This record gives sequence, structure tokens and C-alpha cells, in this order.
Amino acid sequence: MRNALVFILLSFFSFRCLAQVVSPIAITTQEGLPSNVVYQSLEDQHGFLWIATDQGIARYDGKHFQIFAKEQGVPDIEVLQIAMELNGRIWIRCYNNSIAYYHTKTNRFVDITSFAERMQINAIKNIMALPNGGIQFDTESGSAIFNENCFQYFSKIPSLDSTFIIKQNADGTEFRYRVFRNHLNDSSVSIYLTKGNKILSERSLGYLGNKLIFSIDENMLYVFCRKSFDYYVLSNFGNSVSSIKVSKKTLQHEYYLHNFTCNYLNILHRTKDEVNGKDEIEVYVYDKKSARFLYSLKNDFIAFHMLQDRLGNQWVSTVDKGMVVYRIPSIVKPCLKSPYDKVTFYSVTKGKNGIVYAGNEKGEIVEMNTKNEQSIHKVLATNKIEWQRNIILSQNKIFTFSDGGVFVNYNREIKNKYSKTHQPSKTVCELNDSIIINGAENGLSKINTITEEITPFQTSLKEITSLAVLDDKVVYIGCTDGLHRYQIKEGSVIHMNEKDIRLKERIVSICCTKDDLVWVATATNGVLVLKNNEILKQIKETDGLKSNNSLAIVRGRDNEIWLGTNKGVSRIIYKIDKSNFTTDIQNVSIIDGLNSNIVNQLFYSEGKVYVATEMGVNIIPEQVPIPSIKVKLVGVKINQKDTILLSDYELNPTEKNILLQFAGIELGGYFDHVDYSLDKGKTWTNLESTKLSIEFDHGNHTIWVRAVDVNKNASDDILKLRFDIAKPFWKTWWFWVLIALLFQLGIGYAFFRRQKKKDIEQKKLELAKAHLASLEQQAFTSLMNPHFMFNALNSIQHYINNQDRQNANKYLSDFASLIRKNFEAAQQAFIPLEQEMENISLYLRLEKMRFNDKFNLEIEYIDDLDPEDWMMPTMILQPLIENALLHGIMPSQIHGELVIRLSLQVEDLLIEVIDNGIGVENSRALKQGSTHRSRGMELIYKRLLALSFFCKQELKLEYSVPYLDKSNPGNKISLRIPESLYQSWKKAQTMNN
Repeated sequence: MRNALVFILLSFFSFRCLAQVVSPIAITTQEGLPSNVVYQSLEDQHGFLWIATDQGIARYDGKHFQIFAKEQGVPDIEVLQIAMELNGRIWIRCYNNSIAYYHTKTNRFVDITSFAERMQINAIKNIMALPNGGIQFDTESGSAIFNENCFQYFSKIPSLDSTFIIKQNADGTEFRYRVFRNHLNDSSVSIYLTKGNKILSERSLGYLGNKLIFSIDENMLYVFCRKSFDYYVLSNFGNSVSSIKVSKKTLQHEYYLHNFTCNYLNILHRTKDEVNGKDEIEVYVYDKKSARFLYSLKNDFIAFHMLQDRLGNQWVSTVDKGMVVYRIPSIVKPCLKSPYDKVTFYSVTKGKNGIVYAGNEKGEIVEMNTKNEQSIHKVLATNKIEWQRNIILSQNKIFTFSDGGVFVNYNREIKNKYSKTHQPSKTVCELNDSIIINGAENGLSKINTITEEITPFQTSLKEITSLAVLDDKVVYIGCTDGLHRYQIKEGSVIHMNEKDIRLKERIVSICCTKDDLVWVATATNGVLVLKNNEILKQIKETDGLKSNNSLAIVRGRDNEIWLGTNKGVSRIIYKIDKSNFTTDIQNVSIIDGLNSNIVNQLFYSEGKVYVATEMGVNIIPEQVPIPSIKVKLVGVKINQKDTILLSDYELNPTEKNILLQFAGIELGGYFDHVDYSLDKGKTWTNLESTKLSIEFDHGNHTIWVRAVDVNKNASDDILKLRFDIAKPFWKTWWFWVLIALLFQLGIGYAFFRRQKKKDIEQKKLELAKAHLASLEQQAFTSLMNPHFMFNALNSIQHYINNQDRQNANKYLSDFASLIRKNFEAAQQAFIPLEQEMENISLYLRLEKMRFNDKFNLEIEYIDDLDPEDWMMPTMILQPLIENALLHGIMPSQIHGELVIRLSLQVEDLLIEVIDNGIGVENSRALKQGSTHRSRGMELIYKRLLALSFFCKQELKLEYSVPYLDKSNPGNKISLRIPESLYQSWKKAQTMNN
């Protein structure tokens, strides 16, 4: 709505009239501008104003400046030019020919000068946004275009020199221009249509003058000539140079500098003050299409540039005065002419003839008729000029009221009917069309406007400050001690201030509405709304009022109240739904056009409110547009470190300290402060500054931010930011699951360690048992050895006696070797299977000689068994074989057969000792009655039991009958040795050490 209003105003008023109504405002370093030397300004897509100065570039939101200099990525602090791409990207060109663009997310400028230099783009003299996107850089020797983050450099065509891009076409062709200067410094212009390095067509425009300045705007080429009134516009760049239209335009003012806005061409005209000789540069505004002169801007400044923002405000960049702003006329209009726009007025009313009457502090009534003609009337004064507090039009008469008395038509005083004295007046109200109720320090009285008589009421009330009538029966009276009610018919007073402490407040103004509501404006406590003499609602600043310090109140249309305060006017739209009373409040102040925020009286008529202020009288239309102010995030620090600008943040558990900086964008000066909410708009907190420092706990958090204008109107445009802060790992469910798991694993590990310790102790015990069994077996073997040695020596003696020297030597040699091998084997718990079988073969060879070849020996290796791969317990196999010989084969009557079979069973070694002797049962029968125990076999069983602890299966001897012969069934002994037995034994040995 505000933009539409601006358009209407600009359509009907020339800026000459505007400049007379609105005084320019200077924005300088005192307001935060980095320097008063301003080269150019630009309004971006968000509504920010970018201002290029010799001390960096500033971004202005209408209230605060954010300065960008070296620390924020600006290549050189003297920024000469600003341009904005179609996509909203901001570019700057600095004094040292460096270029940079603004990066929104990092809130910094990015210097790409070195990148441009690598592309041989040097000495940039102009930057210009292209209408179809991208930005053009003009150098001394040609043009370059930056689009979609890459450069396209237009190199020289061999037959041309220093051509500049005017327009690019979709088919890849370009229109270019080139300037030729002769020896007289006169310049001619030629236009070319090119594609790549080829010239397709060309056209010469001839000599246009010297010191030509070229500018491109909306695909049109403008050619200006310094210190000239004429300029040229080239348009209609179609498919050939012949289609180009050349129009000559004439300025009303000599050209010095120029710039374009949306609809206007601004010509800067340079002159010298004849008195002081100083330079003056005046801004002349022309319609861009028709070249018609519109208006001028002239003040005590030297202008560089002029910008018209989207609201219609004019921003002039000056050499040493900063920014000079001409704001558009406000919709709130002054009612009176000078000098009465600077005088304090206490009363205002309007007649049916459309004439406005206003009473001031000088004892004057100022009339303003519908033709905008102003007349002054002096009220007859007795002693001194009195403040004209009220004006009432009745019976075609004008009644004025002041402390000095009541006057009719400015010059006839009405006195007390009985005392014939002056009747002072503080406040009045109309009871009907002929009776006025008057209140003053001396009490209450009524005035008959027909008879012009004043009759006092018999009441004790003093210091009356306000009056209002309800239904012609009740007069509500406001005094310095609170609120009272006067029953006209009964002539009685009810002191309402005794009923509610809030009604003891000083009352400054009262009005009644058609729905029987009584609106009581207090001096410091806002507005009290009464229904049936009970307070229905209290409205204060916290509800949206401009101030709690009320000065005047008046009813408007249905469900509308206007309140005057010491800070402006509040328009209250109310609604009653059963017991629910709601309000919508809009405030109006000097920012909207009021001459002063001190409001003394209000008068409503035909959709307009007439406001008597300390600086004249204003007219407020019923609909005052509320500016839409956007809030933008312009800075984020997380844990004191600058962070890119986003709307959604995923943070780790330590990133909890957040500093946010906001900007309320409104160049009209309406922005006041920022409100924020952490509960999705249920409650709002006033942020005194534009920075919010907050520390979040882990979890998902949303911040809502909105702007509030100077009139306390909250914007509907809400900025929403989300922060998702990860939980610390010790607060996550998986952490506690892991802790529980680790606790269980810990308990399990402790149990495992305990069990392992027990196992180790058990292994140590079993190892000790195995050692003990081995030692016992060795001891037993040592006991057996003498017997074996005695038998062996007898055999040797037998061979010697029989002079069988060969067998004696052989037997003696094998016997000595066997003794040595058994001694070596006895030192070890395990020996290689190959060595064990060599010992067994040697032993059986001796036994076979001793028993005259009574048996045959066969050793079988099955399943490609390699005896080198196996280790077996020492002294296990020999006792089994010896037992088979002595107790099985020797007692037999047949020739003995002894078989030792070695094979693989899965991963185990299977040893089988098979003989064809008399068998176990027959051997027991022969020994029946004998007390002899086989001590050797007991030790083997004991040792195998001890070794079983070191493997998963039990080591045991299994017996079976291999033959069906009852006399010689034979015996088969089987022993399985696991592959892991030896390694487990070694591991146990290591732990034991």
C-alpha cells in the first residue's frame, strides 16, 4: 500500500513542491556513516542502501550502518562505484582499479582482482550490471563480462581497436561501439555488429563533439558531451546496425555528470557561486523516456550521484555532506499555513461548512476554509492572552473556552447568571444541541447556547479536567483526584474513585461510544474502559499504546477510538466478543508526518482526525499505511567465531554460545527495534539492540524475529532461524546402551579373567601333575631298565659264549644306542614322532634278537602321514609295545606278529598297537592268583589323564580284540593324540614360567 501511495504522490506533485514541503535530512558520520565523502549509493533487493565512500562501503538499513573495509574483504577502502547484478549480487570498484563482490553467506567481500588480471583484464574504469544477468567491466581497451562465476573477455578484433560491448544477442553476436578522435579532439562514433573476431556490419554516426561520455541503460546507448546541452540515445539494437535508432535530445541544463534510476535520468549541473566562488552541483531530474525536465534538487552541497529508492525517497551522494535525503511527503498533512505550523494549539473543531477552527496559545482562533484560505481571529481578552482550550459550534455561533472566560463569536463574553463574573473553562462537552456542560477549577456549570446564560451546578467537585456525556442522563467527570459520575436528573454525584484504586488517577480526557462504553484517558496509567461502571479493560503501552501519558481522547467510527499522548496518536480498533475484549492498535507520530508528538486535542470528522499539537494542526486520514519492515540476519558468531549466514544450523554439543546480529530494513526511518520469540510467537521479548546473545542447551531450537517500528507496530514478516545442537555423547541413548554393554562386558571380562586365572592355576596344577607323572614314569622306567639291562647283558653273554661275535657286537651297539636315546628322551616331555619311532624300532630289534625272532614287526604309515609333523608325549608308546610282547606274544605258542599303525583321524594322530598274542583274558587267566600289579600301565593312565587337561578331548587307551582265534585272539590298543596337544602344552609352559 505504501508503494502505491508513493506512486500516486509522485504522479501528482512535482519535486519543486515536494522540496518546499519536506526539508532535506543530512546523514553524516555523526549518524554512523564512515565518511562524509560519498561517491554513489544503491538499493539492493532486500531494501538495504549501499553507500560507497572514501572510507569503505556502508550498508544502511534505515537506522544502523554496517561498515565494510579491509577487514571485511574490501580491496581498497576508497570505493568509487557500486553495481548490482540481476540476481542481486553486489559489486564494487575501488580507486586502485580492484573489483570485488559481496558474498551473502559469509557477510564479506571477495576480491577477484588477481583473477581478472590473469585474464588480462586490467585498469577497469567502469562496472555495469547487464539487463539479462551478469556484470560488464569496461577497461581502456575493451569489455569483459562476468556471468555465472566466469569471465568472458572480448579481445580486440585485429582490424579494430578499443571496442566496447553495448548488447549481446542470443545468436552469439554483439553490438559494440568505438570512438575516433581527430587532431581537434573532436570525436566520431562507430557501431559494429560482430561475432567472434569477425565484423558483420558497421555504421558511423559521425562527429558528435569532444569529451564524450558513454553510458548503457536498458540496452540503450547514451552519448553525452561534457559542457553541452545535447545528448544522443541509441536504441532498437536488433539484427543489424541499420535498424538502430538515433535520437538527439536536448537538456535544459548544461551536462557535467549523470546517473540513471528506474524511471529517471539525473543530470548533475556544475556552477560557481558568484558570491563566494565555491562550486555548486545541482541535480536535475528528467523523465528517462521523454527527456522532459521534472524537478531539481539544490542545496548547500556538491552532488556526486542521486538515487530514488523504492519508496520514492531521494538520496543525494555529496562531496562533503554525506548523504542528503529528501523523503516523500507524508500522508499525514499539516492543516495550517506558516507561521501557524510552528505555534502551539490546544483546540480544534470542524464545522458543517468544512471550515476548520483551531485555538492556540496566543488567544487566537485560526480558520482554514475548503479553498485552503487561512484567516485569524483574536478572542477578546480581559487581562491577558489566554489559551483557547475548546471550541464548540452551536446555534450558528462559535463558542470559545479558556481560563479567561467563555466567548461567543470571539468578542462577546458570557458571564455567570448569578454572580455576573467571568466563567473560567478547562473542559467542555455538549449535552444536546443547545446545552454545553462546562468544567473548571471552581466546579461544574451548564451553558445555554440559545439564551447564552451560564448556570452553575451545586456540586462539591473542584479541579475538573475532563467531561463526557452518556445518554443525556449521566455526565462522567474527570478530576485531578480521579473519576466521578453526575446524575443530571437527581443532581447527585457518585465518586467512582472510591470503588477502584485505578480510578483515583488524574483524568485528562473522557469519551463515550454508542455501545455504552466509557473511555477514560489517565495522566500516567493509560486508558481505562468502563462497562456498566465497572472497569472492563485497561490499555497500556504493553498493549501497544504509544505512551501511558494520555492527553486527549475522541471516538471515531464504530469500534474505533483515537488517543492523543505525549508521544503521538494511537488508533485503537476494539472488539467485544462476550467477555473477551481485544484491541488492535496503530500508532502515528512525527515519523508519519505529525508536526509534533505532543497532542493537546483531537477532533474526528468524516474519516479524518484533526490533531492540535505543539507545532500546529495536522490531519490524519483514517487509513495510515503501516510500513512492512523485514528483519535480516547480518552476522553470526558461534563460540566467538564468525560463521556463515544460514537459516538452519546443525551444531555440535560444544557450539552453544551464539551471537546473532539483525537489521530491520526500512529506509523511511520507521524501524525502532527487534522482538524475538523462543516459543514460536507465543511470547515476544524486546531486543534493545540489534544483537542477541543466547546460550542454548542441546536439542532443536527455533528463534522467531520480527521488526517493530517507531510506532510500536509489529511487522508480520517474521524471520525464522533453527538451531539443532547435538546432544553430548553422555546424554545420548546409545551412550548409555554402550555404557551398559561395556559394564556387562567389564563384568564378563572380570569373570573371564577370574575364570582364566582359575584355568591357569588349574593348568599349572595339571602341568605339575603331568610332570609328576612323567617323573614317576621315568623313575619306574629307571627301575625297569636294570631288568632290561640284565636280560640284554645275558643275551650279549650268550652270543659271546657261543662265539657269535657278529651278533654280540651288533646287539651291544644297538643296546648302547638305545640306552643313550632313552636317556635323551627322558629329559623331554614331548619328542618328535619320527624320533620316537626310531627308538621303538631300535628297542624291538634288540627284543627280536633276544627272543630269537619269535615275532615279526611291521610299522605302517597310512594317509601319507609325515612323522616329522608330529610331536608326542615321551615314554608313552614303548611301555605299550613292551606289554604286548611280554604278556601277549611271548606266552603264545605261535609265531608272533606285532603291527604298529599310524594314521590321521580328521586332525588327530591315531596310534594302534596290534599283536596276535594270547589276548587280555587268557593273560589274566595265566596270572590268576598272582599279586603283581602293572605299575607301568598305571603311570601311563595317570599321565594321559593329566595331559587330557591340555586339549578338548580326553586322552585314553582303547582296547579291542583283532582276531577270532580263542587261543590267540590278540590285542589292539588305540590312542588318539590331538593336533593341539603340543601347542597347548607349550602355552601352559610359557604361562608357568
